[in-house]
Order: sequence, then structure tokens, then C-alpha cells
Amino acid sequence: MTRIVLPLVFVMLLFVEFFLGFTLIFHPLIPVALVFIFAAVVTALINPGLGITVLIFTVPFAHGKFNILVTDFYEMSVINVMVFCIAFLYLIEISYKQKLVSQRSPIDSSIILFLCWAVFTLFWSPSLFVGGVHLFLIITVVLLYFVLDYAIQDMQTFEYAVLGWWVTGVFFSLLGFAQYLGVVKMETEFLTGLLEGYSRVVGLSGSPSTFAGTMLLVFFTMLGAYHLYDNREKKLLVGICLIFSLLTIILTLSRSAFIGLSAGIMLYTFRYIFRIKNLLFFILISIIFFTFGMLTGIEFGDRLTSILNFYKEGAWIIRLSVWYACIDMFLSNYGLGTGLGGIEVLFKEYFVKLVPVTNVPPHPHSLYMDVLTHFGVIGMSIFIFLFVRLAIYLYKLLKELGDSKYGKMLWSLTCGLTALGVQVVIVDHLHIAKLWAYLGTIVAFSRVAADEYRLLSNETGKG
Repeated sequence: MTRIVLPLVFVMLLFVEFFLGFTLIFHPLIPVALVFIFAAVVTALINPGLGITVLIFTVPFAHGKFNILVTDFYEMSVINVMVFCIAFLYLIEISYKQKLVSQRSPIDSSIILFLCWAVFTLFWSPSLFVGGVHLFLIITVVLLYFVLDYAIQDMQTFEYAVLGWWVTGVFFSLLGFAQYLGVVKMETEFLTGLLEGYSRVVGLSGSPSTFAGTMLLVFFTMLGAYHLYDNREKKLLVGICLIFSLLTIILTLSRSAFIGLSAGIMLYTFRYIFRIKNLLFFILISIIFFTFGMLTGIEFGDRLTSILNFYKEGAWIIRLSVWYACIDMFLSNYGLGTGLGGIEVLFKEYFVKLVPVTNVPPHPHSLYMDVLTHFGVIGMSIFIFLFVRLAIYLYKLLKELGDSKYGKMLWSLTCGLTALGVQVVIVDHLHIAKLWAYLGTIVAFSRVAADEYRLLSNETGKG
């Protein structure tokens, strides 16, 4: 079924997605992207593995330029509908083949429990419509996790996933470079009224931090793939993408991404701290980061300084004001949370402007605050437990894989997830597609890597 139906769904829904893109904004880059993706999807008719590549490549399109505003804050993209349909087809096929039980990961039950609690919060949501939209967005991105986890069956299909992140990195890095050079006139001025106006590359997402978050995941995926591949040509291509993604992160001027990148790199280096190659890698990345940042002519130094002077920065003050309002909402609902969609509905009632800004979007500017405010102590506990279970699972598997190429790949992916986890302390919300797509990639690879490593170990033992 998948070989015919799934690629056809890709073709149909991606065509609709880009048709909506034409109606919302027109830019010369969009037809190019349309032709590129359409060609990839048609190729998937011949090789369904490319469906995984295409699915990952569409993740950045779920933000910003191709969205339709359904409520004051929540945006609906055809990507959400596409993911829902694809996941439905995949899960039907998987259930038919009775693979659901055999491939369950340690965090599946926690995710399902979290979704059940999210549905239950609709009973006290201040708006059933807004809550329903919020629930649909969460379900579609969580389905990304299940689709990738179950679609990646072996090392060959995992390489298609790596290809998806590679294509994403190269395409959107080149787009970022074009925006920086003025070739593509899509720069966005971010003004807070407190002399924080910067021209920053945003890709197609409409948000520099969202765009930078995707590049963070690309960077660490390529870092792992460099160790995974033995072929020199593949290593070269992966290395190019790694450098491109790093430079693009710099051009976004995203403080949250800078902090996340630093955390991920330090964690990566810590495991191999006594190895000269890894120390040299850390030094090289640091040199490229600071040298390129200073040579670009953008306010790179000022942005780094502003991370430390957070109490003087308008953006930080706005966040603190929003978080105070979120905590107030949380406490007002007896620790149960506002329920789905509650922050948007109640935001104007609780938010107090401490700085002269014209518009503050009604979202918590923190994924963790988003979970706590909407779903309360119970939802936050389930969410934390989910990642604690994942951390324990990955820790045990990393000990087993050791210094093998599979171990290095898994460690890089773990550092990427950590980098994103640090970044979303001060940005984003729960229904971001990249988080769940990356989570699916990690869990699927951990299963595949364990099988491959054990098979090779058994063959070596018999030999």
C-alpha cells in the first residue's frame, strides 16, 4: 500500500501546500522549491524511502510563510494535514503487519499518556474551538515522531532520514545566505522599540529563532553522519552541510540558538575531552563561529553581549513579563493548567506590558512554560518523565555502543536534542514540528543502531 498510496498523498498535499503559498506570498524562490520537491516526490514513486527524505524536508515549511491564521495565534498549515494523512496510512499498514507492539519504544507510552491528558484538559479549556485547534496541531506534530520511528526500519532507510536533514540544511542555508546578501529580499526587521532592531535571516519561517533551531538539528545530525559514513565523498558532502548550517545559525543572530549551540558543543566535547581531535574540533568550531560572526558586518558582538545583559534588554523583559503572566494563569487554575488553547484566550487578561511594545504574541516564549501553563503539574510531570525515560534509555545504549561509529552518531543526535532542549527554554512552544521529527529520528536510529551493532558483534564473535 505504501509504495503507491503514500507517495501520491505526498504529491497531492504538497501541491496544495505550495498553491496556498502562492496565494499568501509570492516570491521567485517558491516556484523553484515547488519544482524541487515535486521532483523528489515523483522519485519517491519509484523509491518510497525518499518519502522519509521529503517528509523531513517539509518540516521547516510548517512554520510561517505557508500558514493560515485560524485563531489570533494558532496557525494551520497544510503540512499539518499532510502529516496527519501520511501518519494515518503508515499506522494502518504497520497495524496490519502487527509491528506496532514489536517496535514500541520506551517513550511511546509516555507520549500517549501525555496526549490523553491533553485531551482531558479540554473539559476546562476557556474556548473549545481554540482548544480543538491547539489539540490538532499537537497531534499532527507528535504523529511525525511515530511516522519516522516506525518508517525507519534499517540503516538504509535511516540514511534517507539523514538525506532529509542534509537537503534541509543545504537548501535553507543557501536561502539564508541569499537573504543575507540581499539576493532574496526576505529579511525581517525585528524591532522592540528599545533599540533592538536587527536585520536577520529567517528562511521561510518568519522567525529567526525557529529557523536557527532547525539549523541546530541539521548541524548535529551532520556531525554524527560524518562519523557514521566511511565513504569520503559522503563525508565531504556532510562536512559542507555542517559548516553551512553553522554559518546560517550565526546569520540568524538568535541568542537562544547561540546558547543551545554552546550547550550541545560542550556536551559533545565533554565525552571525548581527552582526545586531541575533539579538542581541535571544538577550537575550530569556536574560531569559525566568532570569526565569521565578526566579519559579517551584522550586530554579532552586540547580540552576544546582550545574552549577559539580559536585565537591560527589551526582549528579555518581555519574556519575563510573559512568564509572570503564564505562572499567574497556572496558579489561578489550581495547578491544573489553563487547558488546551488557554494561554491565547486568557493572555490579554493576565499580561501586563512593562516595556513600550506594540504587539506581543499570545504565547509563552518557552516550550516548558507552554507545557506547564496549558497542562499544569500533571502534564509537566508526564512531559519530564518522558524525557527522563529517554535519557536513561540512551545512556544505557550509548554504553553498549561505546566508541563505534553507531555510538558516535547516537551521541551527536543526543547532543542535538540537548541543544534544542536548551534553546526552547526561552523560545517556541510544544507544537513545533522539528522537535518531534528529530525525536523520531533519534529513537528510530537507536533501535536500528543496536540491531546493527549486535549483529556485527555476533558475526565477529563467531569469526
